[in-house]
Amino acid sequence: SAFRERVTDFMAHWLGLDHLAETEKQDPAFDGAMKGAMTSEFRAFVADRLLADGARFADLFTATESRSFAGLDKIYGPAAVAGGRVTFEAGKRRGLIGLSGVLAAHASPTASDPVQRGMLVRLKLLCEPMPPPADGVDFGKVMTNEGMQTRERFEALAKTEGCTACHMVINPPGYLFEEFDHLGRFRTSEKGRPIDVSGSIPPFFDAEPYP
Repeated sequence: SAFRERVTDFMAHWLGLDHLAETEKQDPAFDGAMKGAMTSEFRAFVADRLLADGARFADLFTATESRSFAGLDKIYGPAAVAGGRVTFEAGKRRGLIGLSGVLAAHASPTASDPVQRGMLVRLKLLCEPMPPPADGVDFGKVMTNEGMQTRERFEALAKTEGCTACHMVINPPGYLFEEFDHLGRFRTSEKGRPIDVSGSIPPFFDAEPYP
């Protein structure tokens, strides 16, 4: 039991869930009970998929079920939550990075965040040493407006002088998560328009492309 606690503590720290309790979102659904349910789901998922008898490491990233905790029906939908289990709808989410807590931990208070989610892939999953942000960047000339989708706004910001080289590496894997909002709820549209979820994992600067 002590080993299990240490492993789940490490995994929660690795993927940013150890700060979920202090995270704030501009959404009434994201209350203390919701944060607790997300954290409990994550820890149970790690224990079931990594530490249980017969578990395989690959299951962390491919499993399509997790344990249900009160309130998660607001994230996954009532139809997905039954009998103490959450069953992910086919083709929508899989494994650890499809869990609501992981997605919520890598999002802004009001919207998804392709940079945070891109950094999740680059730093946490691929262990790539991303350089620090450029100093003195002026975003004052970037034209954004309230009608822009999150992706459109981040694409505009990425064109700022001094930012493009890094964000051409960071943003494309982050765009793959645009079907999930700031709480990890699945969606197909934003601002009344379909979402573009095309993305990629570009080579890490001058490194060889991934297979």
